[in-house]
Amino acid sequence: MSSRANAGPRTRMKVRSKTGRRLFTSDFWNMSSRKKPSNQSSSGHYIKSNAGSGPAYTTRNKCCHAPSTRIVAVNELKWLDPFPVTLSLRRKSFSEGTFREAYMAKAISGLPKGDYILKKYKEGEIPGIVQLFGSIEAHTGKSVQLNALARNFAQSMDAEAPALEFGRTFTYHKVFFSSMGNEFVTIETFIDGPFVKLVNNDGLICSEEASELSMKAKTFSHYTYKKPNTKLIVLDIQGVGYTLCDPEIASTTHTDAANNFYFCIGNLSTKAIESFFDKYNCSKYCKLLNL
Repeated sequence: MSSRANAGPRTRMKVRSKTGRRLFTSDFWNMSSRKKPSNQSSSGHYIKSNAGSGPAYTTRNKCCHAPSTRIVAVNELKWLDPFPVTLSLRRKSFSEGTFREAYMAKAISGLPKGDYILKKYKEGEIPGIVQLFGSIEAHTGKSVQLNALARNFAQSMDAEAPALEFGRTFTYHKVFFSSMGNEFVTIETFIDGPFVKLVNNDGLICSEEASELSMKAKTFSHYTYKKPNTKLIVLDIQGVGYTLCDPEIASTTHTDAANNFYFCIGNLSTKAIESFFDKYNCSKYCKLLNL
């Protein structure tokens, strides 16, 4: 994976037909704890010009990485320098959720070869998101930061869990922030296999069976609640086996002093937290983590 800094504004995106796909080249960013660069807006996103005579697609693509030394220092997550990536994108979606549609993509260059998922918002859901968050760009950025935080929690729990007694722990892939035309999207590694939802974003525990995966999923949510002193909890525990995706975070406070929403539109705040703990019973995995 290339991580070289961009020498200046980059405005290239190539689009052409390719057996039902469109090929585009663009730039990605990492997130880490660092000083805000001069071309970064107060919202935490790079502002790149669309200079030159190339195609009229904007090319703001970012990758998010949560520092392993931090748990909830969300205000320290900063976008880093971009690196170029070329993807071949399917024209038709293969799946959809409440707010977004998912498209298959293949990495041509700049990322490890393999299958990826590009997710973009449904037209009918955009007005409501914009009303709450100001723009789709802002909400997309928050979703990438949210995934970074959930990923960091998973890494932290893996480091704390006694390996022999606890066994496998959960992981999240990095999620990339991108814009394609006027649409802000995310890109992430495709996870192949049977998809299972274990905990919903409203706190509902979807599986009451005492399987190892189910118990560990509930333990993971419990762990994320205890670590930041009961200020938030990671919910929407779902994915393929121990590889999770699309988390949501419920926070005890819904908005900040300026009335800006914390996290994403799936944040159901104390209602979701109370719902989760109303049905939740600690398992042996909680005891192994001293929860």
